[in-house]
Amino acid sequence: MKGLLKENSKFLALFLISVLSLVLPAFVLKEHLSDLIFSIIFSVMVLASTFTIAETKRHHKKIFIIGATTLAFSWLLFLDVLPLNRPLKLGGVPFFFFFIYTVYRLVHTILKSTEVTPDVIFGAVTGYIFLGYAGTFYFEIIRDIFPNSFDAEAIQNPMSLIYYSFVTMTTLGFGDITPLSNPARSGTIVLTILGQFYIATVVAILVSKYIAGSSNK
Repeated sequence: MKGLLKENSKFLALFLISVLSLVLPAFVLKEHLSDLIFSIIFSVMVLASTFTIAETKRHHKKIFIIGATTLAFSWLLFLDVLPLNRPLKLGGVPFFFFFIYTVYRLVHTILKSTEVTPDVIFGAVTGYIFLGYAGTFYFEIIRDIFPNSFDAEAIQNPMSLIYYSFVTMTTLGFGDITPLSNPARSGTIVLTILGQFYIATVVAILVSKYIAGSSNK
């Protein structure tokens, strides 16, 4: 039973954590706590991903190294104990690469799955959310390097870039946050394309696998 639960619901916890990460910031009333809250949330997501997406011992070791490096670097930057000049924090760099790699592993798992199960769907949705977070940290890196990439009044807290990333990826385009620099605009274009491509591709794969599974039954 333990093995069955692990195999059939391994992405459920990661899905719940990723959803919680989008909902929890709404209840952070004190602005000075935002950075700490987000650092804790993303640390939990990294830890959960490390123990979820590994398929073999070799994958587990690789992901553990990537996750440990991500957490160590990000917390050292958060605690401001590294001799780096501000505002070039680059704290988003390890998170960006971690989420990109995690999306790749999640999509790879979907491609390898032989049937569409609830857990596969949880993994697919989690991959989409993680793609949005990868976009978030890309824009954070761009804003650190090019401070005038966005309207300063529109970016008031960490949730602002998360909001902008997901609005861009889903092509809602409210226009309340506007990219001003070429790197920010380029990233916006790429994220828009990737967001639509992810939905179209993953949905097509899930539908085809579901039809194939139904036909075999």
